[in-house]
Amino acid sequence: MRPNPVCVSKVALLVDDDSVESHAVLAEVKRDLASLLVSDVENCSFVLAIQDGHLELRAASGTRNAIHVDFVTPMMGQKLSGPSRKEPMARAIAFERVGRSVIDATAGLGGDAFRMATWGCEVTAIERNPVVAAMLADGVRRAMAVPQLADVLDERFRLVTDDAVAFLRTLADGDRPDVVYLDPMFAEATGKSAAVRKEMTLLRALLADDPTDERALLAAARDVAMDRVVVKRMRHAAALAEPVDVAYRGSVVRYDVYFCHQNNVGE
Repeated sequence: MRPNPVCVSKVALLVDDDSVESHAVLAEVKRDLASLLVSDVENCSFVLAIQDGHLELRAASGTRNAIHVDFVTPMMGQKLSGPSRKEPMARAIAFERVGRSVIDATAGLGGDAFRMATWGCEVTAIERNPVVAAMLADGVRRAMAVPQLADVLDERFRLVTDDAVAFLRTLADGDRPDVVYLDPMFAEATGKSAAVRKEMTLLRALLADDPTDERALLAAARDVAMDRVVVKRMRHAAALAEPVDVAYRGSVVRYDVYFCHQNNVGE
């Protein structure tokens, strides 16, 4: 049985510029989010604004705080390369094993999924909230205009808008990933910068009416992962489930690993 439908807040849509690119974004948003869009800002809590050719989320309260997905700016002037051997997330997913397939079952704005794709992993990013998925798709669209990013995204990144538990439960045996990666919404921001706090505050508010059943998601992940499930947590937060097989700690977050070798029929 499929889980209950996703509960999504209504959003108003604003267009702040008249460029050709913004009109293309507008057409996509109207197509993908038609049932969620309203014309009166007073009847909603959030605004999706098309600004400078990108899609951004704002609170409808009038504040100019906004978030959008940008894979391009952080990569400008940099070469795509793998992580250092001390990178906790890379160690948690066992990055050194060539050709890792990863399902990021709680993709959000896609930062971790994109990083894993640049490291050479084949990533399926799942986001159940259609507003967040629309922003992620917009970020992917703009990144595809950059040749070095286009190669990564075209070959190793796939975005799915779906309930993750339902998606995992219907995977064919041949589509099961090496790793399922979970990043449940933190109770507190995962960084000290104002930008991170702003991002997490807006996302928590948007998703407040549709909390993730974290334990059901972990159970589904453990049923399908061929090698391991990795759960991102605040450094001092309680584990999602005990026992944790191994944990890799950073300065702010840690990555709890649950091995699933019993799922690998080849062993």
